[in-house]
Amino acid sequence: DVAAALREGRVSRIEVGPGFWDVALTKGKAGAAASSFMRVAVAPAAMELLAPMLARLLASPAGRSVQVLPRPAGWGAVASTLTLILLPVAYAAMLYFVVQRLQNPRGEVGRPSHARRVDRVQFADVAGIDDARESVAELVRFLRDPAPYTALGARIPKGVLLHGPPGTGKT
Repeated sequence: DVAAALREGRVSRIEVGPGFWDVALTKGKAGAAASSFMRVAVAPAAMELLAPMLARLLASPAGRSVQVLPRPAGWGAVASTLTLILLPVAYAAMLYFVVQRLQNPRGEVGRPSHARRVDRVQFADVAGIDDARESVAELVRFLRDPAPYTALGARIPKGVLLHGPPGTGKT
């Protein structure tokens, strides 16, 4: 394809690099601006065989206006290798921090708790209405000595629901 484009005068520039040729093609004559590019992979052994052919084509009348530029390998291979290594590492680090954040939403790693222990809360310490206190006291009496209440037909409760604002001693 490159040889045919050179014969037709559609090649404006060829950049020769290690293992490849970058060919800039034009729609019209060779002096026009490049409209498309073609990369041709060339094995190093084939490069020695193709060099004389390229020299003959460039010496022809159609190939005289073609620029041939050397192109070193540059950082392309290094950048692609680093990308292949750094992207998974960055992804794993990001995943690690997201999982850590989900496990401890406030982001406090290893901080001691500031909660205070309350040793013992007495019934007299519980705030509330006197009727509620009497009801709870009667329930406690029933749980401690159920005989007088069961003689009247009362049954042992399966549970008790205490209602009130936080901090009022419902436990």
